[in-house]
Amino acid sequence: MTQQGRGRRKLIEIAMPLAAVDAQSVREKSIRVGHPSTLHLWWSRKPLAAARAVLFAQLVDDPSARPDRFPTQAEQDAERARLLDLVGRLSAWDATADPGLVAQARREVAESLGGREVVLWDPFAGGGSIPLEAQRLGLPVVAGDLNPVAVLLQRALLEVPRRWRGRAAVTGQDGQGPGRSGQGPDGPGDGLAEDLRSFGRDVLEAAAVRLRPLYPQVHWDGHLHDVAAYLWVRTVACGNPGCTATVPMLSNPWLRRGRGGDVWLDARWDGEALRFAVVNGSGATPRTGRGAVFGCLACGTATTPDDVKGRARDGGLGRALRCVVPDAGRGRPFLVVDEARVCPPVAAPAPEQDPDPGHDLELELDPAVTNAPTYGASTVGSLHLPRQRQALRVFAEEVRAMTGRVEQAALDAGWDATDAACYGRDMTVLLGLVLGRLSNRMSTACVWNAHRGLVEQTFIQNNAIAFPWDFAEANPLSGASGSWTTQLELVARVVQRCDPAAEAVVIRQDARVPPPLPSEGSVVVSTDPPYFDYFLYSSLSDYFYVWLRRALADVAPELFGEPGTPREQEIVARRDDGGRGFLEGLTASMATIARTAAPDLPLTVWYAYRSTRTGSGLSAWAAFLSAVAQAGLMVTATWPIRTERTEGVKTGRNSLASSLVVVCRRRDDQADRAGRAQYLAGLRARIPAAVVRLQADGVSPVDLEQAALGPGLAVYTGYALVSGADGRPLPVAEALGLVNQVLAETFARQEAELDPGSGFCLAWLRRHGFGPGPRPAAEELACARGTVLAALLHRGLLSEQGATVRLVTAQALPAPGPAATEPGSSWERVLRLAGAVEAGDHARAVELLDSGENGPDPVTCRELAYAAYRACQDGGRTGEARLFNALGTALPTLTGRDSSSAGR
Repeated sequence: MTQQGRGRRKLIEIAMPLAAVDAQSVREKSIRVGHPSTLHLWWSRKPLAAARAVLFAQLVDDPSARPDRFPTQAEQDAERARLLDLVGRLSAWDATADPGLVAQARREVAESLGGREVVLWDPFAGGGSIPLEAQRLGLPVVAGDLNPVAVLLQRALLEVPRRWRGRAAVTGQDGQGPGRSGQGPDGPGDGLAEDLRSFGRDVLEAAAVRLRPLYPQVHWDGHLHDVAAYLWVRTVACGNPGCTATVPMLSNPWLRRGRGGDVWLDARWDGEALRFAVVNGSGATPRTGRGAVFGCLACGTATTPDDVKGRARDGGLGRALRCVVPDAGRGRPFLVVDEARVCPPVAAPAPEQDPDPGHDLELELDPAVTNAPTYGASTVGSLHLPRQRQALRVFAEEVRAMTGRVEQAALDAGWDATDAACYGRDMTVLLGLVLGRLSNRMSTACVWNAHRGLVEQTFIQNNAIAFPWDFAEANPLSGASGSWTTQLELVARVVQRCDPAAEAVVIRQDARVPPPLPSEGSVVVSTDPPYFDYFLYSSLSDYFYVWLRRALADVAPELFGEPGTPREQEIVARRDDGGRGFLEGLTASMATIARTAAPDLPLTVWYAYRSTRTGSGLSAWAAFLSAVAQAGLMVTATWPIRTERTEGVKTGRNSLASSLVVVCRRRDDQADRAGRAQYLAGLRARIPAAVVRLQADGVSPVDLEQAALGPGLAVYTGYALVSGADGRPLPVAEALGLVNQVLAETFARQEAELDPGSGFCLAWLRRHGFGPGPRPAAEELACARGTVLAALLHRGLLSEQGATVRLVTAQALPAPGPAATEPGSSWERVLRLAGAVEAGDHARAVELLDSGENGPDPVTCRELAYAAYRACQDGGRTGEARLFNALGTALPTLTGRDSSSAGR
């Protein structure tokens, strides 16, 4: 295998402070105000902390590459520690507001680049995190995407704030006409944000004049109040031919949970109609259904899933208003009111009034998009109530009408005609994103959050549109959650905070096509390509596209000239081609990237995958590995970084917590070839040590197998060709199969080194979890593992009842004592550690790790925690797996380990 090609090695190829970057990435998920993710929804948006850390480490030299400055190992280690500390501090959210720290990072980058001009190109820029952080580091960027909604977001984030940086507002602070034209704003984005708020209020006022009759106020506590939310339930006619009742499909009756006392909604059939009543939840048990099975309130006949689907397809499901929530400050009540009183009929617009019925765009029936067509909701428009469709139409029209008003205000403030016209277009784009955010809170996929007291967004599941039986309708004219006002302020906060330091060019372009880049200078690439079939971006973004198109077709005709987003050209795996289109598209894209990127600089590719479907024809990782190898790239390092939300780990959904950052360089033309045996030997030499490092770094057990693919990718791509026994190229799927084989061997060796008692407990966990199992089988297993069942029972690791035995849970372990603390008992210590972590008692967990000179060492405990997670997963025990996943992730923090690891 050849050595690394031309160019000095970069920090990211040697070390990364994973613990610090992971912590900041997780923290960033809870930051909402002013965060670019609140500009508009996009899928799998990378945390700014991780993007900033990766780009910096990708551009800065590793000290080992500068022996002229750091001639000794000690000097190199000291300088690397300094740089890793800088990466950790730079990844913090607060670092973006620290001009001194950002300036230091820019100097480090400029010094490593030796003054050369470098342009960042991200061909799959999506929500814009990577190019935004490149701008922050002082690099000009070229960002691209095929999807018009993504391109719109990138323009609003990367181009618009830069264009009007430091300009004063053209409106007064009260929004009344020209003002402050000669007075500079306090911050770079203050003027733009002030104007956005002002013109956004104008949009609301104009829309309210037209929409107010559709949103009557309600009486409460002697006053009139706007309704903040309308809570609905879908209904279906009873399937009993002799019954005339309507069945409410009430799956979540809770109105308030926790603070303020539990409140729920009761439903009754009075012989003629459904009646609802608000009930104090104390000591009560609300009646609900499960799945699509609901009992008739009149005769008790239960609905069936097939019956519900059939009725939905034939005539659509009905709906009933459960109650309304007045916008009356804290402690808002829940009022059962007459539906006709608060929900006046909405007349459908005549064809000449609505010449562009784009909301009729078909929804794709796919687990990665929505199941709504199964229940008769086959178009984007069918996801909205008539009142919601009318409101979105009106807001879109008012946004569209603002372009000329903004331009005139800029002219009145003394701007030249060219700038004024551009400002009008840019302001309309920002207002369009407010409309997009509003549409996300205005569909029958929105639900009521009883814990937080608000209407959740359509994409609450992030990558799919649900079809809930109970849904919530927000009032866009109120000031509550889901209103125009709240969405406007969220966008304005982003604009106000945004301070791009370098130029950006955003283009709509297929990643397979070379971008228009300057001929001089070098191109550095960092990108986040699609994850096989996990996000079907076009089908998902059609939901927003239909409303954005109505508002922005005049100011961005190149983005909104087509009825829908480009599904045909999209690089994703669809069910009808077995992933072939994804393989071809990704391979062509990686080849373009390899040809475009500077040969002496590494490029980084973010990748994560876990399929939303079963039986996918082509392995996503096989497609990725094939694309990288065919592009002439070799992997020089891989880093698992915690970039995704972790709800899936908690609930059992098929999701990931981490992405794998794959660092690549062009493979040397003279790279060696290898046979299957040589390749397998390379895997066995590299993967076991890599697994130990990954576990030590606290890579989530749920993500360990994916992260361990990295070293395998490096071995495979380091060869010009790997051939099989017949001399033909080894199939990529077989190459990955060998990676998994070596990984399984590594795990087996770790488990084989356990003490006999722990080996028994792990094997029993794999078979039965913490449930009961037959005692004879336990006796047989104990004998095979070299231990005695009676001893395990005596030590309190097992309990018995009749002819069954079961593992004792962490909470039920006996208090530490001579009978329960036999030296060498890894299982006991791991179980106690897991219990302490689950309870949030990290001090106790640290004490357990430090106690006992003769007890199991932390490395053994760590390996057992990962093995226990795999055992639970093998048995389909998601809840138990979560316990050990949390422990494996927490162990580096508990041991005080600095997770700055050698390159994989």
